[in-house]
Amino acid sequence: MERPLTRKELLARLIRQAEDPFCTTEELSDLRNIIFRSDSFSGMNHLYVVDLYLRKDFDLFPVRFEEAVHQCQLALKEGNRRGYFYLYRLYREKGQGPEARNNLRLSCDFQDPEGFLAMGRELLAGELFPKDEGKALSYLERAVQSGRKDGYDDLFFYHLRKGERKEAEEIARQAKEDHHFLPGVVE
Repeated sequence: MERPLTRKELLARLIRQAEDPFCTTEELSDLRNIIFRSDSFSGMNHLYVVDLYLRKDFDLFPVRFEEAVHQCQLALKEGNRRGYFYLYRLYREKGQGPEARNNLRLSCDFQDPEGFLAMGRELLAGELFPKDEGKALSYLERAVQSGRKDGYDDLFFYHLRKGERKEAEEIARQAKEDHHFLPGVVE
């Protein structure tokens, strides 16, 4: 007897069906309705729709900004807190700073590794928030601890730019122990 598919596996299967070049228009319409409207995927389907909006190069289902925001709200309603990170990205792209800031803060409040990484980068850039290198490094470290290994890249290059070679070497050592190889670093 086969085990039942997880929600994530079922959603991935629906998406593959929709992306299949031999999918009929009728099937595609049915799949669109399921992906856009179903509340059976813990909000993952809604965030997939938002990702379609953000990926400008892929128009399987055309999505407007307002629809992308609505899909984030549906994901949040279904308990998927990653919706805050996607709202940050949407509002950031549209230049709506206060909304972007608020949603990125909420993303971090809910311990989203993507939010930690974005917050670290935003604090280093000093555009959306006042520049604060100490806080930025703390968020980047939290991103790494939460599984976003590319946070090592940001930490490493930050220390290199500052001329802090020992710190950069320590980050490289930690990254290597964590099976993450930094770009441009040769042993």
